[in-house]
Amino acid sequence: MQKTKAYYIERGLLFLLMCVMFGYVMQDRILSVSAAASGVINTTGGSLRVRNAPDGEPIGSLAKGASVTIIEEENGWMKITYADGYGYVSAAYVQKVVTDEKYQKELLAEGFPESYVLPLTILHQEYPNWEFVAWNTGLDWTEAVKAEAAVGKNTVAGNSISSFKSVSKGAYDLSKGTWVSFDSGGWVSASEEVIAYYMDSRNFLDADYIFQFMDQTYQSKNQTEKGLTTVVENSFLNTKEYKDSLMKAAKQSGVSPYVLASMIMVEQGKLGIGKSISGIQPGYKGYYNYYNIGAYATSSMTAVQRGLWYAKGGSTNDTSYNRPWNSREKAIIGGAIYYGNNYVEKGQTTLYLKKFNVQGKEKYSHQYMTNVQAAATEGCHIAKAYNKITDGKLSFKIPLYNNMPEENAKKPTGNGNPNNYLKNLLITDYKFAPIFRSYEQKYSLIVAGKVKEINIQAEAYNSKTVVSGSVGTIRLQKGMNKAVITATAENGLKRDYIIYIYRGNSQDADFDNTEEGVITPTTKPPVTMTPRAEVSPEPEPTKETQNPDSGVTGDVNGDGKVTVMDLLKVRKAILGSSNLSKEEEKRADMNGNGRIDIVDLLRIQKTILGIE
Repeated sequence: MQKTKAYYIERGLLFLLMCVMFGYVMQDRILSVSAAASGVINTTGGSLRVRNAPDGEPIGSLAKGASVTIIEEENGWMKITYADGYGYVSAAYVQKVVTDEKYQKELLAEGFPESYVLPLTILHQEYPNWEFVAWNTGLDWTEAVKAEAAVGKNTVAGNSISSFKSVSKGAYDLSKGTWVSFDSGGWVSASEEVIAYYMDSRNFLDADYIFQFMDQTYQSKNQTEKGLTTVVENSFLNTKEYKDSLMKAAKQSGVSPYVLASMIMVEQGKLGIGKSISGIQPGYKGYYNYYNIGAYATSSMTAVQRGLWYAKGGSTNDTSYNRPWNSREKAIIGGAIYYGNNYVEKGQTTLYLKKFNVQGKEKYSHQYMTNVQAAATEGCHIAKAYNKITDGKLSFKIPLYNNMPEENAKKPTGNGNPNNYLKNLLITDYKFAPIFRSYEQKYSLIVAGKVKEINIQAEAYNSKTVVSGSVGTIRLQKGMNKAVITATAENGLKRDYIIYIYRGNSQDADFDNTEEGVITPTTKPPVTMTPRAEVSPEPEPTKETQNPDSGVTGDVNGDGKVTVMDLLKVRKAILGSSNLSKEEEKRADMNGNGRIDIVDLLRIQKTILGIE
């Protein structure tokens, strides 16, 4: 029988119906399957575990904001491409991205690197009226992070996990194992790793944290008392008196009332328990400082006292910014005017720039607070109002840096002892330059061409620190060698000590070209070693103590140049295996103290290496 067109249509519809029914029956097992869909990790914490199977063993993790390629989704798990194969992650923490090639091209044309495109595309899907501006700071990423990592510039609470806290010189006492407090309340210097996390804008491209990049200026049409009520709900500011004061402050200062309220809640807590606004502090009764302006500890005052001293007018009874702040409303309005004049009008127009000032003439300084998390925290307060009230047009100025890594900076998670410093580092029978100090990480040494191996020993400050790398007996190749000794603290943070060793003629040594391969030990010693007696360096010679008759200083053998041969002669003299003539002693006495010692040896070595 010849089949009609209607027959094929009927069969086609039947087939589609069966497919729908089959899909309905199977929906408990297979939620959805898609070919190479895209997604972004959207966790509430720092990272999401990747497993070898649904509910299987962990094989790694992905940071919040990381982009993933989704192969399929099944029973609440997503199969994704991971490393050189596949992995599984909880579907609850992955946000799918609807392909929008046109918008993605617009973002790239705007100047956003590819690592920004997926999370911004997700935000665009939810908030199509939001505008994202790529603002390149023009600064190198690594240099910017290091500048912000200066001791005391950024802080974290003293009870934070150890990897949040800096162990840099001046921030941490190596011998006592304690941190230096930089503010009342036990705030300590933040680690470079956690600073990098909060400076990397890619970690905050979601509907809450994005608000740290929003313009802070007052806009009467968009910023209302209704919106302010949403910002301050469940806080001490949710009263008519406080909200009226905040709206007046916004109009007089030109700063968003949502920003002002968020600043106050960060400084004084949602319950308003900060001592700066109690009004009952001894010596400062009836004075208030809601934004903690000028509140830092001095030798004679606590941070609270210093802030209230400022609120009172300081030592000259200054009346600028509505002072004295002897009423709650005057303090709120006056502090807002201070902030508007000194920060917003100077280009620090976002919460991010208020915290990390990477623009203008005062880069890395003139920063409103030291709390490294403050911009992100305040951004969340502001997000409450905008996310619940309006989907109006908003503009976000997102900072970019040159030479940023492809992957987001990860939030450190390690805890335990943080001490990743070496207490001693030595090479048997040799002295390298400069003299070893725990905070110095790079050293240099020249050995004769006939020396085929050396022995490197290292001792950590803390028994829980693991020392690895180029320790033990090391075979040397001709020319430049690079020995890397790694100290890994209990909390996982690593510190590398590098010794550049040149084997051959000293005149051929090129310490500007040190990118040779890392050398590995042939025999490893124990991780710890017997501490050697430390040699205290002699004080720098003054003009009065320098030897005026020393001739060519360091040219011990008098051949007109300073070479490794001079170094060997001084070494043997110090060890007592040979003697120097009077003329040789004069030329070897680098610091002019009348004797030949380890300081002279080190200075000759520095001369050979060209180190000042």
